[in-house]
Amino acid sequence: MAAGFQSIVISLAVVVGGLWSAYTFGVLRTVEDAKAKIESLTAPSLSITIDTDRVKAVSPNRIGLIVRIRAENTGGQNLQLDLRENPLNVALVEPGTDGHLHAKKTYQPIHYMDIRGESYDKSAAYGIEIKSKKTLNYYIEVDEPGLYFVRFRAPLGKVGQYFAAREEIGRIEAEKTGLPYVGGYWLSTTFVDLR
Repeated sequence: MAAGFQSIVISLAVVVGGLWSAYTFGVLRTVEDAKAKIESLTAPSLSITIDTDRVKAVSPNRIGLIVRIRAENTGGQNLQLDLRENPLNVALVEPGTDGHLHAKKTYQPIHYMDIRGESYDKSAAYGIEIKSKKTLNYYIEVDEPGLYFVRFRAPLGKVGQYFAAREEIGRIEAEKTGLPYVGGYWLSTTFVDLR
């Protein structure tokens, strides 16, 4: 009788232990899912697109190009675009003997400017609030027709700390391949044919 009672108690303990384990696993899984959801909602994220329009140049014998940088804050933090390092580059490209495109000549506006009546204001940073969109408009003149590579690259700034672990991975991978590591940037590129 005692052996039967002992078997029932052990069986009951196994069932209760199994139910407790299932419940604990479910609760922990829910907590981990909630943490992941919160992190995805608060993570910095920026979508940058570039579009261009060819226009009549202000200077004679040149080609005018309007470059629009559209930035949308799709993340959960307010962001600052650091414009001090002249983030826009426009390069005339041509194929090299190695089959890759190479920059023949590079153009770069000195600063992002807001125009006034008699002068202009330089902008060092551009704030983009959560779930908002901003557009930066640049005007550049180039010397000749051809295929141009347009790149907008701005440092991550304060949110770079969020990406620190990923940056370390990038640094290690760059060392493995022998490529230079340039740090974390918001980046967007496109090509424009000005023929």
